[in-house]
Amino acid sequence: MALAGGAAGLALAEGLARALLPALDFGPDAALDLGVDWSVAAFAMGTAFASGLLLGLAPAWRASGARASIISAGSLTRRGSGEPPRQRLGRALLVCQMALSLALVFAALLFVQSLRRLERVDPGFDTRHLMFFQVNPLLNGYEPARVEQYWRGGLDQIRRLPAIAHATVTTHPLIANSSASSSAYLASADGTLEEVPVYRMSVADDFFATMGIGIRTGRAIDARDKGPGVFAAVINETMAREAFGGGAPLGGRFRLSKRPGAPEFEVVGIAADARYSTLKRSQPAIAYLSLAQNPSPGDVTFYVRTETDLDASAALTGAMRQVDATVPVFGLRTQEAQIARYLAQERFFASLGTTLGAAALLLACIGLYGLLSYAVTRRTPELGVRLALGASPAGIASSVIRESLVISLAGTVLGVPAAYALGRAASTSLFGVTPTSPLLMAVAAVVLAAVSASAAFLPARRASRVDPLTVLRAD
Repeated sequence: MALAGGAAGLALAEGLARALLPALDFGPDAALDLGVDWSVAAFAMGTAFASGLLLGLAPAWRASGARASIISAGSLTRRGSGEPPRQRLGRALLVCQMALSLALVFAALLFVQSLRRLERVDPGFDTRHLMFFQVNPLLNGYEPARVEQYWRGGLDQIRRLPAIAHATVTTHPLIANSSASSSAYLASADGTLEEVPVYRMSVADDFFATMGIGIRTGRAIDARDKGPGVFAAVINETMAREAFGGGAPLGGRFRLSKRPGAPEFEVVGIAADARYSTLKRSQPAIAYLSLAQNPSPGDVTFYVRTETDLDASAALTGAMRQVDATVPVFGLRTQEAQIARYLAQERFFASLGTTLGAAALLLACIGLYGLLSYAVTRRTPELGVRLALGASPAGIASSVIRESLVISLAGTVLGVPAAYALGRAASTSLFGVTPTSPLLMAVAAVVLAAVSASAAFLPARRASRVDPLTVLRAD
């Protein structure tokens, strides 16, 4: 039985891996081998065989040492309702299994709730009809001075395409775990420098219109922001609040370095808050700088907003080839696809947790059914006598279901500390969910109780249908 179960488990494992694969986005160039690894298969089969051997030793030892009077058919039918040691051991193991099931179901609920919260986070910009791709001209021998010429030529070609509403260039794709952090230094009233942590990104003209990020006051980065002198900067509302407090940010100045000769930036506009590299962390302070004044040291990201849902991938690739066919375009996708890729790990955790929780519940259900079914079979004479003496079938059935719920309650009490420990261990992977949520724990306990009651249904039904006359005649 153990070897047959192990073989069936290997077949299920391969199918399960293929079912979970869509929850991860590894990119078009990823190649995954989902075939059977024979070393893993041998370990799994060895584990199954060892489990079957160990679990069979105790009953085999008891059977070999039992006396004939104990194992006679008459004895087996007249042992009464006392609980044998092996059934108490089975009940204890089942309680532990229920506790493990509760912990896994609770973890699955945490990951699912975390994913739902992340999916509802507003990125702060319009993701519809928005595509982006990246290029790195430096890898093709471009001198840094020629990079701006390349991306400006790319923008000119893209803007000539039909159904293109806006196009721009930035140094970082959004919601892609890509960022550049710094500190903004502002001169305070007493002449000292006040330091404020900020994120920065350089953008070309038409960036805010392309991304759908509103300008609250002032103006956006545009074609006039080039050349030496005081550099232009648009800051988001968070930076305006943290760096300038209650003052007027427009016209305010700051530097991004304390080194001598570091450029000074003047605030020309305040933009609405929009997410930068991640959806998980709180809204950071962001300084948007002019790409013409702060050129990219390497790759740049083109953002394009189309007027329709039509896929413009081929047209965009063709437009960039018109500028230089030797510079490859990579990472071409919609912003919605990028956010889905960003959430791939959370989806995987939610899918895996749900699968493991469901498997644990199924195993607990099977174990509880087997235990109760054996108990009902063993107590058939007792149940027949009770029915003959006036006990109602409904009362007999409820006693079996009550026994299953007692096991479920014991497993819940035992599993709550383990579930909370598992939640705290996974807290760094959660968003917007308390790892010790009482509500989710209550839901997990209700699910466990429902599964326990379902497992007891057939044994309870069989117990309520025992025929007293047949039992008494057999006795």
